[in-house]
Amino acid sequence: MELQTNELLQKMPVLYSTEEIPTEDKIIVCKFFLLNGGWTWYVVEGEEREDGYYLFYGLVDGTEREWGYFTLHELESVSWQGIPGIERDLTFAPVKVSECRELRPKSNDSHYVDPAQGKKQSQDTFFAETNCQRCGKELKVRIMSKMNEDVICPECAEAEKKHPLYEVAGRAELAEVKAGNYNYPGLFAGQKYPFDSK
Repeated sequence: MELQTNELLQKMPVLYSTEEIPTEDKIIVCKFFLLNGGWTWYVVEGEEREDGYYLFYGLVDGTEREWGYFTLHELESVSWQGIPGIERDLTFAPVKVSECRELRPKSNDSHYVDPAQGKKQSQDTFFAETNCQRCGKELKVRIMSKMNEDVICPECAEAEKKHPLYEVAGRAELAEVKAGNYNYPGLFAGQKYPFDSK
């Protein structure tokens, strides 16, 4: 089975095109799963890179749940004795993250992680933060800064968008991700907000 089809490509939002949409309202376009169980990839964005590989952004549900980048090549390379190890769920219909039944907590799941709470940082650090690293407010929703590794609240994320170098930081992150650096710490890594805009 082909994991990626022309029809799917036409439905797939390009990388960063859903950035302004709250995580819980993002649409999961397709779902890939490991045949012997345990791992599932829920795709919300994707586009072809200059090297010919197709790069996806979505929720990876494996040993932990986290938002991140992965390539079609990585998925296609999983096999056992020449048999593909990952397939696309042909019965899966596009659905909002918040409405995806598979992502709801099970009654006995004490380690459930809400998929609408995360973005691009490892869960160990991202979900450990209880307060916004900029304003100190208690975090009910966590957002990863586009400019550095701060875990911030929605209000600080909105304020960050007004920074004069926000677009530059976004382009730098996109270039790094397209080059294969999925753990890019941001244009202002290690610096405190507000950053020097000179």
